[in-house]
Amino acid sequence: RSTLFPYTTLFRSVVSERASGRRDLSARFGATHVIDPSQEEPGPRFEALTGAPPDAVFECVGAPGLIQDCVGFVRPRGRIVVVGVCIQPDTFMPAIGVVKEVSLQFVVAYEKRDFEFTLSMLADQRIASEEMVTDVVGFDGFSTAFEALKRPSTQCKVMLEP
Repeated sequence: RSTLFPYTTLFRSVVSERASGRRDLSARFGATHVIDPSQEEPGPRFEALTGAPPDAVFECVGAPGLIQDCVGFVRPRGRIVVVGVCIQPDTFMPAIGVVKEVSLQFVVAYEKRDFEFTLSMLADQRIASEEMVTDVVGFDGFSTAFEALKRPSTQCKVMLEP
């Protein structure tokens, strides 16, 4: 127990990702655990790894059914932040979210302060940006690289170089 910080908060970042290359990147960038959802259910596995359901879930994929999955495994009074853009109708059972008093938040894009914070972190060399750039393509390879993102494997950030 620190005298400076009398209350210790344990932060765990658990990533659920189908692509093995992205799971590896997640671990390299600080995820405390990674889950392959094609091999095991994320909710029960999260609880097995951490001892409790997640306080917050960021749904970053945008596939139908994932909001319902998140409502199912977030803790009571937990928060779900929907970042992934589902481009088709999606449904979920509000009653489960109501009983658990789950907060559901949808977000889009970035705010100016997000860019300022990121630039500050880059300037202080607290982000290994070079490792995040997994592909650099020219205009001639752009469409191929964009199509590859539909079947993720190792891509994290693809840079377009004129």
